[in-house]
Order: sequence, then structure tokens, then C-alpha cells
Amino acid sequence: MNMKMEEAPALAGLRVQLAKVAEVSERLAHVSAAAVEWRETLKSYAAQMPNLAALEKAESDAMAAVALGEADSASAQTASEALASARTVAAELGPKIKAAESTIAGLERRKAEARAALAELEAAGPAALLAYLKEEMEAEAARYVKAASALMRHHSRLRALGGLATEVGLPPHMSGVDMKLVIGRMDWPSAFEGQQVPHSPKLLCDGTGLFGQAGIQAAKREEADRLQAELGISFRAVADKMKAKA
Repeated sequence: MNMKMEEAPALAGLRVQLAKVAEVSERLAHVSAAAVEWRETLKSYAAQMPNLAALEKAESDAMAAVALGEADSASAQTASEALASARTVAAELGPKIKAAESTIAGLERRKAEARAALAELEAAGPAALLAYLKEEMEAEAARYVKAASALMRHHSRLRALGGLATEVGLPPHMSGVDMKLVIGRMDWPSAFEGQQVPHSPKLLCDGTGLFGQAGIQAAKREEADRLQAELGISFRAVADKMKAKA
């Protein structure tokens, strides 16, 4: 049965936080683009809006000129027609301009809301990232301690084998009995709790290992027992005979 592994809580939370940031950022970009577009539309409407005040003045001046006999009525008629036409255009553009202004105001409010939401999410980002990193450190600490334990076992066995080998002819300087192993530790990941060198709390293993000479002697006895069990060799008998010949 193929079962999907459940994602670690902090990682899941970080993914949700990043997804929200992406979503709100996209929304802000979309709203901002729409606001820019509507501002251009409003600018276009404003450029098309006739100067009614100037046209009204032109009509009034034309009528005054006719009244003074300085111009014929055709000039006043032309000014009046221009004003009437401009008023028709203004009547059509007015609602469009008002609608564009209202739309822009709404978009600006939406943009401000999106910016506030994004700022809040971004402010929460470091905490979400820290939670994920601590979660990863806890998981890695467990793997680290497991690997360190295996290394210490290999280190202890290697020294134990070297110790046995010196009893049957290996030169002491080749035995590795004095081989050092130093493995550091951290204070807070739970995997390190209860695992430290008593006199050196920053270490999992110090100097010759966690076990000291007593541990090495125990490891040597274990190796001697293994030789007896797997190969039928009594190591102590062989070593004693060599010692007797020396």
C-alpha cells in the first residue's frame, strides 16, 4: 500500500506562508496594473473634455459683437453651435470620467489592502523560516547522533581489535589504541539530551571516546568472544602462549 508521508508541521507552515505571499503579491501586481490602466483611461477622457468656460465666453463675446454691430449674427450662431456641440461631448464624457475616478478610488483601496496584507505576511516570514530551520536541525541532529553512535562503535571496535592484535605480535604504534575521536554536540536539539561527555558538555565524544579504557577492555572481551563463537579460536589461549614464549 502506497502511503503518502505526512509533511513536517513547520515545513508545511512555511509552504503555506510562502504560498500566501505569492498569492497576495500577484493580487497586488494585478490591482496595480489595473489602476495604471484606468489612470490612462481617465487621462484620455480628460484630454477629450472640451473647455466649456472658454466656449461660453466665445459665445458671449460673439453675441456682444453682434449687438454692437461689429459682427453679423452668423458668427454668434457659429459660437453657439460650437458650445452646444461641446456640451454634448461633455455630457457624454462626464459620467465616464466620474466612473473612471470611482474605479480608480476603489482600486487604490484594494491596492492599499493588498500592500498591508503583504507587509503582514512578510513580517511573519522570518518566524516561519526559523521554525522550519529548527525543525530541520532537530531532524538532522537525530541523524547526526545516530551516525556518531555508529562511528563511536567503529572507533571502539577498531581500538579493541588493535589492542588484541598487539597481544599477538602487532607493534603497539600500529594498533591505533591511542587514536583520538572528538565529536561535538549542541545544547538544544532533543536528540542530544542525555548524550554528552560529563566533563565536556559541548561534546558527544572526547579524546579516546565515551568509553575510556574500561570500555576498550569490554570491547576487547567482546571481540575475543566473537573469535571463539565464529571461528572457534580461543584468543586468550593464543595470547598467553605467545606471552609465555617471550
